[in-house]
Amino acid sequence: MLLPIGTDRRHKRFPLINTALIVVNVFVFLGTMQAIAQVDYLLANFAPFSQIADRVPVFRFFLLPVDSAVHQVHQFFTYQFLHADWEHLLGNMLFLFVFGNAVEDRLGRLAYLSFYLAGGILAGLGYMVFDTPSPMLGASGAIAAVTGAYLALFPLSRVTITFMFVYFWEVPSLFLVGLYFAYDVVMAMSDRFGGVAYLAHISGNLSGFAVGIGLLYFRILDREIYDFVALVDRWKRRQQMRAVTRQGHQPWLGSAGVKKKKNAAFNADDQRLADARQAIAQALDAQDTAAAIDLYDELLNDYPDQVLPRDTQYDLANYAMNHDRHAAAAHAYERFLDAYAADPRIDEVRLLLGLIYIRYLDRREDARPLLTAAADRLHDPARQSLARQLLSEIDTD
Repeated sequence: MLLPIGTDRRHKRFPLINTALIVVNVFVFLGTMQAIAQVDYLLANFAPFSQIADRVPVFRFFLLPVDSAVHQVHQFFTYQFLHADWEHLLGNMLFLFVFGNAVEDRLGRLAYLSFYLAGGILAGLGYMVFDTPSPMLGASGAIAAVTGAYLALFPLSRVTITFMFVYFWEVPSLFLVGLYFAYDVVMAMSDRFGGVAYLAHISGNLSGFAVGIGLLYFRILDREIYDFVALVDRWKRRQQMRAVTRQGHQPWLGSAGVKKKKNAAFNADDQRLADARQAIAQALDAQDTAAAIDLYDELLNDYPDQVLPRDTQYDLANYAMNHDRHAAAAHAYERFLDAYAADPRIDEVRLLLGLIYIRYLDRREDARPLLTAAADRLHDPARQSLARQLLSEIDTD
């Protein structure tokens, strides 16, 4: 079986809530493992639910069928912290550790705790509605919601997986989470559930993914260039660009294409420019960001005044920044400032460009007007604080 053991997503702070959830799950298991083993024995011998609940009180904290005499609302919360055996516990806690830390870091602690518990509730409801329910326990529904949110927030992050702790690979989270989701769907459609609530996993995945997409789409969370909504937006733009170019339009020239020009020298130069821009688009299509940045550098060497479409220019600048290509990032941000001064992200661009000037290119005085303008206009307190901190670095040096 392929197991995830880590991701390349860096955390800005310690994942306090996720660590506490893991600790609580472990301690609850240690305190209930003997009682749960007794419940398993009674269920195997078809004892009535009310009798089991009377003999083993922990059974009242399982998620029991709604039509059961011992069903209570609190079970939608409590079942999430119970596990059948060590294998059940360790598997769930591994997935929670690998994916939950990054989701907490992105959502914030209180929001993450609320999301986790709500994900478990929705997973339980999905299990109740779409399956013939038997008693259920385990954190896997809530954790499935966490992995669904991880897919929405970090679809291209690299996840390290292992087979038998002998072979190791890195794969995109889009592949791994999609693979596990497909497995759950196949198993849910079969008649051999094997005691696993696959429909709870599916409900958790879908609800977590939907919440993640909603937070991004309505900008409750700050958008990132690698999140799922951003990937879909770029895919739509590329499809639109392909549709336009297939009709003979050349958007980089600002006019409809024609089959033949009188000036052959101009036509050759025009074609060279079009090829250079197309090469950048193809590299971005293939998610080869390093190649796209190299091609952009070559484009500026030959055509210093060129600027790419608004979102492509912005994304490419961010790619260069994330790849520590600071000179290329500075050029791209500068061209964005010149060409798209009315863009709502312009103050964020000023902040990033000022940071590059100070920290990497030794152009401190060039950074001052950018950071002064950004500090006065940015709405996010953290970004305002960073702009003022960078201004203080100029003054102290």
